[in-house]
Amino acid sequence: MSPILTVSHIAHQFNKRPLLQDVSFVVHPGESVILTGTNGSGKSTLVRIIAGLLRPRRGTVTFAPALSWGWCPDSLSPEVITAQAWLTECGMMSGLAPAITQPQIAALADTFLLTPYLHTPIRHLSKGNRQKTALIQSLLGHPQLLLLDEPLSGIDKDARPVIIQYLQHFRDTGGALVTIAHEPGVIQQLGTTVYRLNEGTLSVETAPPRADIYIIRYAPTTAAQPLPADWPAAELTVPAGEHDNVLTTLIHRGYTIQEVRHAH
Repeated sequence: MSPILTVSHIAHQFNKRPLLQDVSFVVHPGESVILTGTNGSGKSTLVRIIAGLLRPRRGTVTFAPALSWGWCPDSLSPEVITAQAWLTECGMMSGLAPAITQPQIAALADTFLLTPYLHTPIRHLSKGNRQKTALIQSLLGHPQLLLLDEPLSGIDKDARPVIIQYLQHFRDTGGALVTIAHEPGVIQQLGTTVYRLNEGTLSVETAPPRADIYIIRYAPTTAAQPLPADWPAAELTVPAGEHDNVLTTLIHRGYTIQEVRHAH
């Protein structure tokens, strides 16, 4: 299988200090590359170079022909326009017709629990809701590759398992990801290949074993509130790392827990 992204011999410096030195890796369809390392190790710089936002001192970035990809930064500037307006403009700049963009924005906002805040100016959104807005922007147009800079930073406990499951499904159906992450749970649940940046060089780490999986069966009470649109009725399959968050969400939204069992 041919790679969809090839990063070759990237070198870069910051304030005349070498930051990246001869960094190379490839990404294939269905692969989720995690970039980890200490603060200041060059992770965000590397992803910005891949996204074309920075020009490296040396090296090349090559995408597969006709590849569509999306970029999710680690923060959004405090814009005065609403999240809805900003996402609409992003779609237009990507060449997407409003008739295509608006249903995608609505569906993704519903999935990521952002709908109540779509008409809030970005400058007034919480860190987590700004991050959801950035992630939705990266998904417009159904890209084949996602470049994500700490996509779960500041995300609330209700939305975390939803976003992780969405990205897992994206990966498992052939999409590729390059994600900056620090949290062991995120690395464990999303990563298929893990690289560590240290002193400008990239080294392969052994990907942590996939998390244990649990089956949670549940039923609504008379006071039940809506759940995320992509949660199947009656039964959920969740990684162990999100087990507590999912149970808390179900209980707080008025559902009874009928069974929790380990999936063999």
